[in-house]
Amino acid sequence: MKKVLIATYSQSGRTQAVADQLANLIDSADQYQIAVSDGTFSNDMYETDAIATK
Repeated sequence: MKKVLIATYSQSGRTQAVADQLANLIDSADQYQIAVSDGTFSNDMYETDAIATK
């Protein structure tokens, strides 16, 4: 049996909602939510994207 891990970081909750839907479709999927300290990322999603891309 293959193991599936769905790891997410969701600032707004939308990504987490999609991950939850995927986990419901894949019986053997484990989920891991990546948490960061407050203030790690800006509230500006474009700035956050630039940081993650870098």
